[in-house]
Amino acid sequence: MPRKWSYRPFISSISIILILMGIFVLGSCHIFRQANEYQRFIHSRFTIKNGQLLSVGKVNLSNKNSYNDLNFGEIVSLGMQMLKGNLPAMLQLTIEAYNPASERAAISGTDWVLLSKADTIAKGTLNKPITIPAQTATRFPVTVRFNLGRLITSGSLQQILKAAMGEQRKAAYEKLHLTFKIRPWYRSGNKIKKAPVYFTVHPR
Repeated sequence: MPRKWSYRPFISSISIILILMGIFVLGSCHIFRQANEYQRFIHSRFTIKNGQLLSVGKVNLSNKNSYNDLNFGEIVSLGMQMLKGNLPAMLQLTIEAYNPASERAAISGTDWVLLSKADTIAKGTLNKPITIPAQTATRFPVTVRFNLGRLITSGSLQQILKAAMGEQRKAAYEKLHLTFKIRPWYRSGNKIKKAPVYFTVHPR
C-alpha cells in the first residue's frame, strides 16, 4: 500500500514561521515605539529647577542653609584649599522636563557635560531610564563633581558661597559662567542611539 502523506510536518513548519514572524513584528513595533518616545523627549522643554552645593572641599554643605552656618574652622579650611587651587565640589542639579506631546516621552539615559565658558569642567552619564508622561513635567537629579578652584579666585570664594548657599543660586551659576548640557540616548537592541548634539539646559 502506498504510504499516506502526513500534514503534521507541514503544519509544524508553518507554525514556526508564524511564531518567528510574530516575534519580528513585535520587536519592530517596540523599536518604533522607542524611537517615537525618544523623539518626543528631545523635543520636550528643559530647565534647571534647582542647584544645590552638597559639599566644597572637605566641608559638607548638605545640612547648612546659608554661608553663616559655616564655622570659623570650615571657612579657614576652604580658604587654605582655595590657595592650593584644588577645591573639589559636588553640585546637585534638579532638571525639570516638560513634555507637551499627547503621548509619553522616554529615554534610556543621557550623557551630560558642565562647561565654564568654553572649558569642560565635568562630564558624565545618567545611566537610567527617564519617562515624561504626556503633557506633564518630570524632575530628575544630576550629581556633578568638579574643581571649584579652577573657576574662582580667593577673593570671590566668599561671594560665590554666599550666593550658592542662599537664595541667589542662579546668580552664582551665572557668575561662574556655567552651562549645563545633555545628550539623550536610547537602547535599540545591542545598539545605543544618541542625539547628534548636546542640548543646553538653562536655569529658571
